[in-house]
Amino acid sequence: MGDSRMRASSSNTESALLLGVVRSEGQLLAVVSQRRMAGGAAALPAGAAGRYAVTSVPVGAVDQGLLAEKTRLCAAWGRLCDVAALDGDVLADVLTVLLSTAPAAFPDAGPLLRLTAPPPPPRRTAGHPRAFKGTKYRPPKPPRPAALDLRSALCSTRNTYTLLERLWPWRAEALDQLARLRFDEAGLARLAQCPTPPLDPYLLFHHGGSPTPAKLAPLFVEWILPALAGASWPIVRRAASLFGQLRLADELHLAALGARLVRVACAERALNWWEALVSQPGARRSDFLALVLDTGAWTENPARVSEALVDLGHGARPDRYEPWARVLLAGLARKLNPTYVAAGIRFAVAYAPTWWFGELADDAPDFGPSTPAALLTALPTEWNGDWLMSLWDTCGAVPGFATLIEQADWRALSPPQRMYLLRFFTDLRWQQDSHALDPRRWRAIEPFLPRIEELARTVATPYTDQAMNDLGELVAEMSTPHQIRDCLPLALDLLARVNRPPFCDDGNMATALSNLLSLPERERGRFLGAQESSFRRLDKACLRRNAASLVAWGISTLVANAPALVADAFASAPGSLFRTTRDLGVLSWEARRELLRRCLALGVFDLQVERCPLEKLLQLIDTVDAAGSMVPRALRDQRAGRRVLSDAQVARHQAKLRQRLPEIRLAAIRSAVIAHLERSIGLQRTTREALEALELLQQAEGNRRGLRRFLRAHLAGDPDYLLRHPATVAWARRHPGIDLATWTRGIDHHFTTGGRAVSIHLERDPLEVLKLGTYVGSCVGLGGSFACSAAAVVLDINKQVLYARDDRNAVLARQLVAISDDDQLVPFSVYPLSTPLVLLRAFREVDRQLAAALAIEQVSADQRYSIENILSREWWDDGAWPDDRDATDDAANKTNP
Repeated sequence: MGDSRMRASSSNTESALLLGVVRSEGQLLAVVSQRRMAGGAAALPAGAAGRYAVTSVPVGAVDQGLLAEKTRLCAAWGRLCDVAALDGDVLADVLTVLLSTAPAAFPDAGPLLRLTAPPPPPRRTAGHPRAFKGTKYRPPKPPRPAALDLRSALCSTRNTYTLLERLWPWRAEALDQLARLRFDEAGLARLAQCPTPPLDPYLLFHHGGSPTPAKLAPLFVEWILPALAGASWPIVRRAASLFGQLRLADELHLAALGARLVRVACAERALNWWEALVSQPGARRSDFLALVLDTGAWTENPARVSEALVDLGHGARPDRYEPWARVLLAGLARKLNPTYVAAGIRFAVAYAPTWWFGELADDAPDFGPSTPAALLTALPTEWNGDWLMSLWDTCGAVPGFATLIEQADWRALSPPQRMYLLRFFTDLRWQQDSHALDPRRWRAIEPFLPRIEELARTVATPYTDQAMNDLGELVAEMSTPHQIRDCLPLALDLLARVNRPPFCDDGNMATALSNLLSLPERERGRFLGAQESSFRRLDKACLRRNAASLVAWGISTLVANAPALVADAFASAPGSLFRTTRDLGVLSWEARRELLRRCLALGVFDLQVERCPLEKLLQLIDTVDAAGSMVPRALRDQRAGRRVLSDAQVARHQAKLRQRLPEIRLAAIRSAVIAHLERSIGLQRTTREALEALELLQQAEGNRRGLRRFLRAHLAGDPDYLLRHPATVAWARRHPGIDLATWTRGIDHHFTTGGRAVSIHLERDPLEVLKLGTYVGSCVGLGGSFACSAAAVVLDINKQVLYARDDRNAVLARQLVAISDDDQLVPFSVYPLSTPLVLLRAFREVDRQLAAALAIEQVSADQRYSIENILSREWWDDGAWPDDRDATDDAANKTNP
């Protein structure tokens, strides 16, 4: 409408947009598209389209921000309700309304407008020279015409034309007034050239070259045409054609979304999206167009992802259509590589119909037309569609990965080599807080890609998985690009060294090796130059994941505070080093640092101790409790006066003693750890079994307070502390149907398997109960993620543990059992996961017997239950053991979290 058109918003962020103003039954109605926001008690309708609605309100109630010309339009409309005489002012008001509004989509009905001409002025004749009779001085006054309400006439096409015919002689005066109101000059010029009133002034004014009259659908005129004001007639004709092709007259919701799209976008871009609607099934079009508006995709040309739109519309499952469409359209709006985004949709449709994209945060500018085929070629045959999607996702998260996929000769790698190498790259996505890998890290890795491929290709097949997995862990721990360039070549050499016989092919050395590679350059060289036996001792110390965690934590603290000791001990006393780091690893980070600070202040750690006299050295060693046995017997005897040694013998023993200084210093650290553990509950000396309990106390976290109080009482000789505790008594009072004697005593089950006697019994020794995770290497063991749960089993009377032991008292398997709040037996999965079937069936039988002895039912695997924390504050519930069908093979157990 030139300067008088309703101003369109430049975005879809505003909740309300004006589609147009309609003349309907003597009133002006504003047609408003409303975008509803979540909030309040009322829930939004399901689906993206449900967030949009169209309402019609009187123009007077519309906010001035939606209709800038509201004041001018309402004033003209108001004057047309009381017209005393037809003149140029009236024509200006009529044109103001006609050029700013559209007729309602109603039949052209109603009474015809009859406009009577005013009587002619008196005319002189021969018989009446004064042209009138009667008054001597002036002619009689003409009759005053009745006031007219022209508003209803403007709601009828035929009455509007009748009115314009009568007013058109004043067009020059009226058009001058509109020019002063800053209406479009070109449109006014076209009106001025018409000797007779045009059949449709609106079309002639806004769309030069339009046919008169034009056959346009009424709803198109109401909702779409106002947003096209100023567009050329071919664009209007294209819009009208698409309006009919999409049957928008019958799809009011879709038509409203299309009108909003035309309002926020330029006309040609909006019509491109209308054409893209054809690629979507009819039932999905409203949601699709709503998502185009939501994501801002309307700012881009849909032709960039036309093939992906077809795949999306006809291939996505109903529950995936909206999230997939949102990903595609949001990616287009963010100007991501359309080839990359389209390939993701195509892969998901063809290979991963249940895939969840999440938020598409990363782009792959190097993802070209040939990359999808290269991905399919690289995909190992063992991988499913979800793995293909992971590779596609990695192209966005790891800069340069798409190029690597195209350039590498994947066929030259065996299936296992290809699988583990690709997994190394996909895991790079998770090595920092943001999803995308820092390009600087990738540039640091890139020069070593041939060596990484060589590692995957040359390591023996049983070790390929471990080598590539450990490489990923090592790279993840390299915090800066400089550290990657410095340490990655060393890591590759080291992994080639330790991923071959006789090393374990399923070990857990990676974190420990990463910490050792953090040594200063000189000490790191001594570590890397150590004999193979030292690395084998590390491999043995890290066979179990929990133990490996403790060793790695201890090494980390020693590397940071005593790097020379680590390098010396790794070469000369690896067993003592890893025993010390394991003991040190049970403490918290702060406790470890403080303990080492105190140890390094001891005389035995003095750098001059290697050059001090023998007697001084022996005196320093005497201060370390665990180091006395490291002094040769001959030296001890000479010092006690029981033996005389020659100077050469003394020198030889002194040299050996100095060689063992790293071992002596490590012994000092272990003694300090033991002292720290004993002080944690106020003991002077304690047993080995108690020390293991004190180690777990350090990792009990939320249950530390309760476990500390229990251990103090138990080690002081009070075995009934828990039974007397008020919380235990209160629980027993709430569960009178549970026989505590039977529950705490359990039942014994004996049988023979493989020629060995096996017994399953309920463990009554609380110090043994604390080892329920350590024995089987599960997450509730020392060093595990949920070590605090072991404390919960000891503290809470409603939790017990069953051990299966052989005739040598070795633990073969264990099971946690509990009583739910509604007095049902809850048996949990048996660990370790490799427990043989015969033992699983035996545990199943014990569970049945225990439930029968307690006269309670067992919960089923799919039944909801609740287990109270009595003295504990937290514990890990990994779900009830599956029913009998799940005990038919070794893989039946629940995976350890």
